[in-house]
Amino acid sequence: MQDKELENLCKSIYRKYKAAIDLIVQYGATTAFGEAAEEFIRDKSELEQCKVRARSLWLIPKNWMTVMPRVIKDWESPYPVAIWFYLDQRAQKLWITLEIGPLPNAERRRRLVEAFRRTGFTIKSKADREKAKYSRFYSRTRVIEEIGDSNEVRQAMEELWQQSQDEVERTINVIKNFAWNE
Repeated sequence: MQDKELENLCKSIYRKYKAAIDLIVQYGATTAFGEAAEEFIRDKSELEQCKVRARSLWLIPKNWMTVMPRVIKDWESPYPVAIWFYLDQRAQKLWITLEIGPLPNAERRRRLVEAFRRTGFTIKSKADREKAKYSRFYSRTRVIEEIGDSNEVRQAMEELWQQSQDEVERTINVIKNFAWNE
């Protein structure tokens, strides 16, 4: 077939089966993310998995668990600070994010945000609001050429994890020195 003939045939098939094709693409990417997340966490004995969803993996380093209280109920992690990977299918990007979650005590949360700022992390001013619940203090992305390829997604996770090690280490210093019981 000529390129133009093939292109027209593909367009015709897509118009006719658009809903099914879109579902295949969506679930293929979701499955690839799940496989990649499972392999990633299995190979990282220093990490504790908090939650896996269709396009996100929440985790924390085990050494964080020894210094932070387990006090969060309605978040993806039971700990106040967590790391998560997110697959953005539309943008074809994988994100790694370090985030402060909700704390039962708003003043303690505000002091934790300030502790991160004092060590050089940038956190938006809306984190200072009394009702603030989620505050990202580090994010990095990587483009994924084929989001349905679990090997590529896994490789992107590994790269983002390695590129984020300085921030992960800075985070342990903040949470170790924070007065959790005050």
